[in-house]
Amino acid sequence: MGATLRLPGTDAARPKLAVFVSPTCRICGFLQSAVPVVERNYPEIHVVTIITGGGDDKQTYAKNFGTSARLDLGRTYASWDIPGTPYAVGLDKEQRLVSKGVVNNLDQLEAVAESTLVAITSEGAGSAPAIKS
Repeated sequence: MGATLRLPGTDAARPKLAVFVSPTCRICGFLQSAVPVVERNYPEIHVVTIITGGGDDKQTYAKNFGTSARLDLGRTYASWDIPGTPYAVGLDKEQRLVSKGVVNNLDQLEAVAESTLVAITSEGAGSAPAIKS
């Protein structure tokens, strides 16, 4: 934890929650309804859904995730060594890694969001425990 990871084109004033999903991942589809809930429940976090992997129509798939979906950050998946999808990474305002974990449902996604907030409000941005993958 604590590594600096760049997420271009995001709100610099807020911590980030990068949610990695793929059109070829069946479980990822369950997050289509979870991402908007996290956006509403955690307005202080900039949620970014990063569409990775293959699939016939990534544009249509991305639309299912709404305005948080980004097709242009797919290479982030490999450069950040994301182990698979669905996966979420929490970054503080300085874009340091503060939380991460597999997110198969809303509860797990909210746990990573909550862990991100705990990390940025406690002393030392990297002091929050890692969520077990």
